[in-house]
Amino acid sequence: MTWKEWGQTDAVALSQGLSRGDYSAQELAQQASAAIEYLNPSLDAAREVFHDVIEDPLVDGMDPKGFFRGVPFLMKDLGPSLKGRLQEMGSRFMQGNRASVDSFLTQKIRAAGLNIIGRTSTPEFGVCSSAENPQVCITSCIFLASAPWLCSMRHTREDPNPLSLAGNVRSHTPPES
Repeated sequence: MTWKEWGQTDAVALSQGLSRGDYSAQELAQQASAAIEYLNPSLDAAREVFHDVIEDPLVDGMDPKGFFRGVPFLMKDLGPSLKGRLQEMGSRFMQGNRASVDSFLTQKIRAAGLNIIGRTSTPEFGVCSSAENPQVCITSCIFLASAPWLCSMRHTREDPNPLSLAGNVRSHTPPES
């Protein structure tokens, strides 16, 4: 899938493409991972990418028959727990904490066919409106890391590449409308 197609495709359309066999859950996860790898050095919004899930979307129990059929999804590192995965809640106090079970919401997300490929930054324990805790991370733009393909919504017709926004993010100047 080209970046232009990626930027114009929502989760429902991705699910339909998976159902038709246009691409695999692994291919979508790899593309999402590439976007995270490219954007995250500037954003510091993805705390962890689950490379094992990118290579094998079924490894953590995602239901490939669920509505989303393997659409990649990043989970906020707060609240819903992921069995065996770190859940640090944006706090140094919680660093190294691993969940022993999937929470009820995580079970429902997996049953819906969303492929949880990583976790994103959060304010410490979710108690403030900003995820800028210099002891843990400074997040420039959570929205872009949570859904990098949506960057294209801010692009002009002359520049449809969703990753070209990263140049603007890296220089900390807003994209042109």
